[in-house]
Formats: sequence, C-alpha cells, structure tokens
Amino acid sequence: MSSNPSDNQSVVLAYILFAVSVIFPPGSIAGVIVTHIKITEVEDEMLRSHHRWLMRTFWFGVMWAVLGLITFPLMGIGYLIWLISAIWFLYRLVRGWLNYSDNKAMYADL
Repeated sequence: MSSNPSDNQSVVLAYILFAVSVIFPPGSIAGVIVTHIKITEVEDEMLRSHHRWLMRTFWFGVMWAVLGLITFPLMGIGYLIWLISAIWFLYRLVRGWLNYSDNKAMYADL
C-alpha cells in the first residue's frame, strides 16, 4: 500500500461511506466528496485509481437513477433500471474493495 497512511485511510473511508449508502443513501454523497477532495492529493497511482473508480461509480449511478426516475411511468422500466443499477453498484463496491485489499489498481494500464 501507499507509504502515506492517510492516503490509504481516505480510500477506506470512501469505500465505507459508499457501503453505508446501501442503507443510508446520503453516504454516497459524503463518499464522493471525499474522493473529489483526495484524488488530487493522493500521490500513489493505485490509490488514485480507486478514487476515480468510486467517482465514476457515483456519477454513473446518479445517471442511472435519474434515467430510472424518468422511465418509471413506462410499465415498470424504471424499476428494472433501478434494480440493474443497484446490482451494478454493489458489484463495483465489491470489486473495488477486493482490488484494494489485494493492492491492485482498478484499471489495467496502471
């Protein structure tokens, strides 16, 4: 892991906040704020990739949630979009945490 413990702690905090958002959705807002602040401060490229991963998870999640809301009246399509995006969100959290635990970057080019 990185030589700076606070950089590791910022990634762990962000993953925890995103995980809490499964039960308490504002947790992901706090998590994305942490990632937006820390991504420019973290020197370790592997840790930066995790912040980028979480940022993308949040913003694409928002996009899918809005699309689900817009399509909600169309015969349950909104429900289906929400269900698929919830599974996708959980997948991203688990995959990200496992890569972090194995000290791996989130993107193959790093």
